[in-house]
This record gives sequence, structure tokens and C-alpha cells, in this order.
Amino acid sequence: MEHYPLSVHLTVADIKKSIKFYTEKLGFTLENTYPNPKKPVHACLVLDRQSIMLGVSMTADDAKKAGMSKDEIDLVRKDAKAFGKAAHGVGASFFLCVPDVDAHYKVAKKKKVDILASPKTQFYGLREYVAEDLDGYRFVFYTQVMQEAPSPSSPSAANGPGDKEEEAVADA
Repeated sequence: MEHYPLSVHLTVADIKKSIKFYTEKLGFTLENTYPNPKKPVHACLVLDRQSIMLGVSMTADDAKKAGMSKDEIDLVRKDAKAFGKAAHGVGASFFLCVPDVDAHYKVAKKKKVDILASPKTQFYGLREYVAEDLDGYRFVFYTQVMQEAPSPSSPSAANGPGDKEEEAVADA
């Protein structure tokens, strides 16, 4: 299957639990694991040609055993130190397009996914909701609902969708 050219890699605490979460609760398909499905350290998952990769948090010794270069081992050390200070997903949100955001939201909610924001049509033309995975990574699932979004300075963008009464008063 051909993927879109952008993919993200997320370091997770428990890769088997994360694979189960993404496939059973968010509708992803497991494409492959490395080195094998019974003891994965890396996994690739796909949702409508959009891929995410999951990897286990490694120690420097794990990286050496895997044959990583000095630069890669230094990066593993840096990541391990950073993960010790904050939750994995702090400060990052990933946008994923789905055919029907409201239907996706209903399934995710029913499956008890941690929903941070319910579906809302935004001024920039997307209808979206925000969910969080087991490691604190935030995903904004969206469907494009308007072909051309109004400019942020237009009255309709300032008021938000559905505020027709306020627009009519402003136009009068």
C-alpha cells in the first residue's frame, strides 16, 4: 500500500498495548512490526494511507546491541533523559484526515478513547475532534467541510460558524 509522504514516529511505553489501542479503538491497520509480531520494538500502522510508526523507548545498551551508530546512541540517551522529565506527547498534535469525523468520533467515544475536544467545525474549514493516546500524544481527527475557508479577519471567521445573527447585525 502506498502511504502519503509524511509519517510520524512516536516513542511509546508499551508497544503491544499501543498497537492494540490504535487498531481496536482508532481504526488503524497494523502493517508490519520489527523484528517480529511477538516481540516488536517497532510497528507501522496505517489509517486511510496515513501512517504512524511506533517504537519502544530504548536504553543506550539496547541501542548498542541493535548496532546503532554513536550519533544514534547519543540521540537515544537524549530522548531517554527528556522522557524522564515530561510525558511523551507534550506539545505535539497530529492531524489525521478521516472520511466522516463524526462517525469516527462516535466509535472512538464508544470504545472509551480519551476525548479532549468534541467535534467542532472550525473557521479554517475543518470539522475536527481531539483524542489522546495511551502515552499522551494528541490526535486531531478531521474532515474538510468547506472548500475555501474564510480569512481569519472576516466577520464570519471572527464570529465563528453558525453566528449568522451577529453577522446580520454587523452587516446592517
